[in-house]
This record gives sequence, C-alpha cells and structure tokens, in this order.
Amino acid sequence: MADDLFPLTTAKDEAEILLMDVADKIQLTPTQHSEAERNYHALADWVDGAGSVLQGKVLDVYPSGSFAIGAPILGKIKSQQHDLDAVIPLALSPTADPKSVLELLEQAIKREEGTRYHDKTRRNSRCVTVTYDDGRSVDLMPVVRLPGTPEKVSTLFHWKADAGESYHKQVNPKGFADYFLARVRVSVLFEKAYARRRLVTKADAKPLPALIPLDQKAPRIVALQLIKRKRDIAYRRAEFNGVRKPPSVVLAAMALDAVVASDYLVDEVIAVATTIRDAIRAESAFGRVLQVANPAWTPDIFTDRWPKTVAVQDMFARELDGLIKDMQRLAREYLTAYERIEILKRHFGETAANHAVDRLGEIYEAQRAQGRTRVGAGGAVTLAPSGAEALTKRTPFGGDRD
Repeated sequence: MADDLFPLTTAKDEAEILLMDVADKIQLTPTQHSEAERNYHALADWVDGAGSVLQGKVLDVYPSGSFAIGAPILGKIKSQQHDLDAVIPLALSPTADPKSVLELLEQAIKREEGTRYHDKTRRNSRCVTVTYDDGRSVDLMPVVRLPGTPEKVSTLFHWKADAGESYHKQVNPKGFADYFLARVRVSVLFEKAYARRRLVTKADAKPLPALIPLDQKAPRIVALQLIKRKRDIAYRRAEFNGVRKPPSVVLAAMALDAVVASDYLVDEVIAVATTIRDAIRAESAFGRVLQVANPAWTPDIFTDRWPKTVAVQDMFARELDGLIKDMQRLAREYLTAYERIEILKRHFGETAANHAVDRLGEIYEAQRAQGRTRVGAGGAVTLAPSGAEALTKRTPFGGDRD
C-alpha cells in the first residue's frame, strides 16, 4: 500500500477499508473483554469455593477457542453479545464417569435455589454453560490432566443421554492456541493501514493489556474473524435450521494451511476461505467427510462432531464459494454503494455493512476537505469527490467511468 494518509487509489484499497471497518464492528470492546475475563474467573472461584461439591479440586482455568487465539467476535448477531469458552482442569481421575463429572460441575455452579448462578446454568454434552442476563455466556469444559503426556494434554468428558453417548476424548486446547499463534504473521503494513483509517473515526478507550487491538492482530486472525462472522450470518437462514455450524477451532486449524500471507486483509480472506473450501471439495469428491486434527496433539480430532455427512460439509463449501466470489469482485471492480452494501450485508450482516460504507464516506470527505486529488481512468487530475458522490457512483473515487 502507498504510504498516504488515505491510499484509496484502486478498488482493492476500497475493499480493504471496507473489510477493516466490518472487522472493527465485530470486535469486542475492552469493557466486554474485561467482563468476559472477570466472568470466567468468578465462575472458577465459585466452583472452587466454600460450599461447592468441587471445593479444592479446581487446578486452573484458562480460555480456549477464539479467546485463546485473539479471534473472538460478537457472537449473537442481533443482541451483539459474545460467548467465551473456558477450560477448567479438575483434580479428579481421568477415567471418571463422564456423566458424573458433568453433573458434579453443574451442581458446583448451580447449587441451591437463590444462589447467583442457579437459574443461569445448563449442562451440555461436554461443558456447563452459564448464560447471563444480558445474553453473554461462558462455557466451562471440565478436563483432567493426562499423566505422561505433554503439558496441558487432558481428557474431556462427553455424555449425551438422548444419543446414548458416553466417552472420554483427548484434547489439548492450550497446545493448539500456542501452535496457532506461533504461525500467524503480524503485518506492520496492515497496522499502519488500519491506523490511517482510524484517523477519521472517533477515539476509543485504550485497550486493556490482555486485549489485542485490531491493528496489532495478524491479518490472518482478522480474516478468520470475518469468515466466522460469515458462517454465523449464513447459519441463521432457514435451510441451516438444525444443522451444526463448523466449529471455530476447525476453521482456525485449516486457516494455517493457506499459502498466501498478505498485508491485504481482502487477500487473506480469499486465501483462507479458498483453502477451507478446496479441502472440503477434495474430500467430498471421494465421498469422505473432512478430518482435521489438532496439530499440537493429533489424537485430538477437531472434526469429531462436524461434519457428520458429505452433504453438511458441502453446504458450508457453497457458502465459502459465494464469499470468495464476492470478495474477488469487491477487490477488482468499482462498485456503487448499493452493490458494496449488498455484498457486505450478505456475508457480514446489515449493521457491519452500513458501518463500513459510512466510514468509507467519511474518508472521502476527509480527502476532499484536505484538497486531496486523484487521477481518473483517463489521466485527468481531479479533486476527490464528496462522500455522497463517492458512495453513489462507480469509480474508486466516485466519478463516472471514462
């Protein structure tokens, strides 16, 4: 990218600004991040506290999934809330009965009527979920450390009565987080580009040390966040009713296989989505379901519950195909505001789409206020258009095509 204040010289530069602002809209705020951290620590203290059936048996608590790799997004599209996955290692036997362990954790959280979590607790097949009044939730997954294995390798407990399922599974979520973060590349150019874009937005509170601000994240992590948002938007549609979503950890593991490492966020989104889509198609061509293992501990199979069928994985591949085509179009063609918004809405939701296009208009207004110029397709040097002009016409700065 050119080292300008607002380097909007191509359709790709416009696409980059739009995706940055979509990504910005789905980030957790420092307050939300702090509250999430406080919630899961409070839960761990409660499980380990006086009066708990697990008092003195909580050895640790740490985030897993998206929080562990710096890729959480606002998880509930309408309410704009988020979910947190946390691992809670317990001082129990790794061969303990899965049903008993999950019931113990549920009892330790729920306790008697009138206590703080009693009406907020739900037992699932591998975790116990606490849902707060504002819609946020914490999933606490009980595990037990497996002796004689690398650090943090543990057994989880799966019990699902209606399906007659009860078993143990080796996992290493901390190992995967470390593996992932060691292999994604932070981009100085991406950081600078985001900083330039931020000059025309309102100042935000400084993030807490534990929260990685967007401009300091690797473009691949931000691309992963956008693909997760795409997934969440798609799976709200009627045809996905009752269909399990691809787990975030599966997407994260597959994202590491993308070859292109770019300073452009739009390139990263296309590369990661293409890698995942092509891997699914390769398996489907042979009538097989996708298999993805934890690269930090291969007995930990990430795809043990999704996909169960070729048809299910092909549904997601088709969604990725649409995302790839629209991102390529956004990066290569000069589009009207309506076309941009329709693409962004389709994949990332209406709120994020409107926010991104509004911010692009602010950049054009800032250029115009500074008397910035641009070179048209025919070589004519003209003043950058107003935001209204820029958002209704077809060239990168809003003028009609030559």
